[in-house]
Amino acid sequence: MQSACPRPIVGRRAGSDRERFLMVCYYDPQGIPTIFENIGNWQRFSQYDIEILNLWPGRGGAAFRLPSTVDMAQYSGVIIHCAIAYSPANLFSLDQVLERPFQDFEGLKILMKQDEHVETAQFAAYIAEKKFDIVITCLPPSEREKVYPRQVVGDVDFIHAYTGYISTQLRGLTRRPMSERPIDISYRGSIQPLEFGRLGYEKRGIGYDVSAATAAMPDLTVDISSRWEDRINGTAWFDFLGRSKVVLGVESGSNLFDFTGEVADWCRGYEVRYPDADRYAYEFYRRAHDEYLHRFEGNVNYAQISPRHFEAAACGAAQILFEGEYSGIFVPHRHFFPLKRDLSNMAEAIDFARDDKRLKAFADSAFEEIVCNPAYHYENFVNEFDRVVAHRLLRTRSARGAREAVQGSKPALRTALMLMAHEPTLDPRVDWFSNGLAANFEVCEIGTDLKSGEWPAPTVEKLSERRTRVRVDAGLNHWNFIARDTLPDGSASLGLDAMKEIYLSAQLPLRPLADAIGALDATDDDLKRFRWFCQFFVTHNSALLEAGRRTGGFDLIVAVDFHTLPAAVALAEEFDVPLVYDAHEYWPFSLAEFRHWEVEFWAGLEQRLLQRVTLPITVSPQLANLMERDYGYPFRSLPNCVPLEQAGAFDLEGALVQQAQRDDVIFIVQGAFAPTRGFHKLIDVWDKVDPRAKLWLRGPDNDFKSALMAAAQDKGLLDRTVFFPDAVREDDLLQGAREADVGIVPYEPVTANNRFCSPNKLSQYLAAGLPVLCNDLDFVKSIVVGQDLGTCVNFNDGQALVAAIDAFVARRDQLPAMSRNAQAYFRSSLNWEKMSQPVYLEIGGLVTRPGTAVSSFDFDWIARAQNRDKPTETVSKAEKSAHEILIDEMQLHIEGMSENQQALQSEIDRTYRELTTEIERLNTVYPEEIKRLNTVYLDEIARLKASFPRKVFRRAVTMGKRLVGRGPRS
Repeated sequence: MQSACPRPIVGRRAGSDRERFLMVCYYDPQGIPTIFENIGNWQRFSQYDIEILNLWPGRGGAAFRLPSTVDMAQYSGVIIHCAIAYSPANLFSLDQVLERPFQDFEGLKILMKQDEHVETAQFAAYIAEKKFDIVITCLPPSEREKVYPRQVVGDVDFIHAYTGYISTQLRGLTRRPMSERPIDISYRGSIQPLEFGRLGYEKRGIGYDVSAATAAMPDLTVDISSRWEDRINGTAWFDFLGRSKVVLGVESGSNLFDFTGEVADWCRGYEVRYPDADRYAYEFYRRAHDEYLHRFEGNVNYAQISPRHFEAAACGAAQILFEGEYSGIFVPHRHFFPLKRDLSNMAEAIDFARDDKRLKAFADSAFEEIVCNPAYHYENFVNEFDRVVAHRLLRTRSARGAREAVQGSKPALRTALMLMAHEPTLDPRVDWFSNGLAANFEVCEIGTDLKSGEWPAPTVEKLSERRTRVRVDAGLNHWNFIARDTLPDGSASLGLDAMKEIYLSAQLPLRPLADAIGALDATDDDLKRFRWFCQFFVTHNSALLEAGRRTGGFDLIVAVDFHTLPAAVALAEEFDVPLVYDAHEYWPFSLAEFRHWEVEFWAGLEQRLLQRVTLPITVSPQLANLMERDYGYPFRSLPNCVPLEQAGAFDLEGALVQQAQRDDVIFIVQGAFAPTRGFHKLIDVWDKVDPRAKLWLRGPDNDFKSALMAAAQDKGLLDRTVFFPDAVREDDLLQGAREADVGIVPYEPVTANNRFCSPNKLSQYLAAGLPVLCNDLDFVKSIVVGQDLGTCVNFNDGQALVAAIDAFVARRDQLPAMSRNAQAYFRSSLNWEKMSQPVYLEIGGLVTRPGTAVSSFDFDWIARAQNRDKPTETVSKAEKSAHEILIDEMQLHIEGMSENQQALQSEIDRTYRELTTEIERLNTVYPEEIKRLNTVYLDEIARLKASFPRKVFRRAVTMGKRLVGRGPRS
């Protein structure tokens, strides 16, 4: 059997100019292969140059120390491997003779831990004292705080890891047929200390149990041992597994954490008290458990998968394992036979071991579903490691740069490109973000403008010394992303591939589209909506991509929301610059109308594009946690909040004097009227509240507002206790809010975006000095309740909502104090300057190349652009929400295509020419998919013939035949 053990490379690799990391480890080159396989694969797959310092075989029993000759200054960081980190004493001694101890080392300090149940508390203290940056831990996130309390370890990034992974070599091992395996049941256990508890005993106990059960079965060949002298190392271990039909196993780890060492001390005393007892017997362990160990057993859930399980599966052996979770990877009765701890199904387990057909089925399932799953490969672990390290390096260097700036360094003028798929003034967060970014960057904002009365040529507007705003027509593109597959260096372009995938989805006929994306439950309206969004993404991203290429000269890109991410990724790849992604929402879940297949399509696309994002941001910690969980990339949070300078010197005391002259209490909601924003919940209960409570609902006119007014009229509330004052401009929202006494955030937590929202109105209310009444929204609640700024109540509970409203009225005399507290919190904490400071600091560290004294942006192409003749738009964009504008654009697109058939023919002609090369490639790459499309093609031809004039139809048919591989190639 071939070797499955890539060897670590010792010494610096010649010609490498990558950032260097020193890995301190301990392994016997002829010892357990799992350890040096881990190190070798880490080196092989990492983007960093990892140099090995192996402290094996030690020096006469002395504590492990890094030699004083090691120059730590030449490394970007140090990695302490788990093989050297078992004992706290080893860790604390490592840097004793270095010129500078670890806490003074400016590079990253990374600790990899396994066996975290031993003297646990000392590791948290070590991390804190030595100021480690990253800890690689086998603890599940739910148990992490027990072992590494944040208040002790400080600002540490954690990487969850399994105890082992599957290497390329392991996946390539030859698997013998069951009939050629001479060993029926095999196992190599281990003798673990008594203080490791139940799981420690089971590592030898399962061998004892199965050996006893099979002792009188001469037809079974059994090779089971837990003695150290019987251990098998190197390639012989994989030969042993390859000769075994069934391998026994138990969960790795220990659920008994000895935080202080007291459990180990008790066990040594217990062993002294019973010197003649068999220390390896179950009775010896059971007595210790009953006397003392039960007090600690299960204090931390640390049972997990073992590398042995992966290795057995890779070698084609079936497995009999004690019942357990196995990190949720191995499934009982599919990947292993679960042996009960009371051995009540031992006979069934033996029958399983005799059934070659069942053994093969289990082994094949484990191989195909686990061994071949990339999630458990070394590449996946190392990619995650590299990503976290890159992120932490940027943070560390950013903080260092900030310190140097305070000490007198003048930051260079660098350039940043901000992309948005809408009119830039629609979203105030764009202005806030850009204005703050301009403190250290010259900023060019590029937005798409389709609503200015005429379809415009590109325009450029100078906003300030360091801010320029460009508006482009979404038709500004050459569609060259269709033909381009690679970046200038020949590598694949993630952004261009995404745009191409969306484009092709938009072009497929409805039913083939449904088959391609798994939309089996879709109606034609569902598919038309999906296809329109595809067209929107393609059109706007193509325009942004073209404008970004022409403008050029940027050191950083900021993608504003998901609508711009494909173009932003493509530009970041082409110009080799960092990319900040400001996700204002979890976009795949933004529309309630989306079907499951739409959500999956857009979420999959967003996850793939995140591979190239340097710094993902969203609007609340809760939403950041959710997106990190779903996508596997850490998100920073930057809540929506008004800048201090926008709030100005607001005269709160004067407003309170005027408020005191009124008997009523005005509750206000400001913002666009839309379903799931909770307006109707308020109207439903307002006839039951104290009549002194007045409700103001302020926002732009739309159909939903009219429906709300009708509902208030029906209840006899309109213009009596419920009012709809005129909408005000964005700049006047703060002053408008101060006309009231209490601000309401009524959003219904029916979606993740609502539940974890960070609405602008929250900080606007606080800036105006309004206490807040909010629905049960996680982030809003954390501010309102956590800072004693108002009341949170479940708006679905009508009685509780009425009680909360009446309480504000009853405590009217306390409102001035609540108002002062609200504004004070805004000024000290929930303002843009305060909340954005860590993000801007991190962004500052992303750009390493120096800035220039003269702008490198090129705006000359705008002056050369030609006007386009496009349909006019009669409704002002200022009167509509961003969502309404998107819907209007969809309608405009459909109407324009139906009204101008010649334009449609021109579009088909142009697309036909430009897609020729791409369609040829698709025929070659996806022959099976093309073959399947043939079955639906004839029906689609009939539909096209009925829908298009003869000349246009001929063009469409010719292009369609080329797509499905049935027409001529010329």
